Amino acid sequence: MKIRIVESEDLWDVARIENQAFKKPWTFPRFVEQYETNKEGFLVAEDKKVIGFSVTDPNGLLMLLAVDDKHKGKGIGSELLKAALDFLKSLGVSKAYSHVRKSNEQVIKFYEKHGFKKEKELPHYYSDEDGWLLTKQLG
Repeated sequence: MKIRIVESEDLWDVARIENQAFKKPWTFPRFVEQYETNKEGFLVAEDKKVIGFSVTDPNGLLMLLAVDDKHKGKGIGSELLKAALDFLKSLGVSKAYSHVRKSNEQVIKFYEKHGFKKEKELPHYYSDEDGWLLTKQLG
């Protein structure tokens, strides 16, 4: 398995994984926009085909991270997160953050395992529930 910057031909696989992973997935045009404006922060995990991805804003926001259902539990998410954090460090970003649904305990535990802390409750952040702001100091 290797992690690399996304290519245009990866976008359909990314969208497929996104649709598996998220209650309210991004639209395909939003992935195209990220590809065109933030390619360096858009990473994929590949093992003959795309099996996971992350999208990180250059200001420190971890926007998305997902792994194909068939490949969960193999450390791919951890590798994608490490690569995303390395990208942010290379830009001189001092703090990474992510927004997570309060009900998504699995993702909260994942981020906490990697040194993120609950910094702030986000009332009504999502249309149907509250969220958490999770942060990690980089250094």
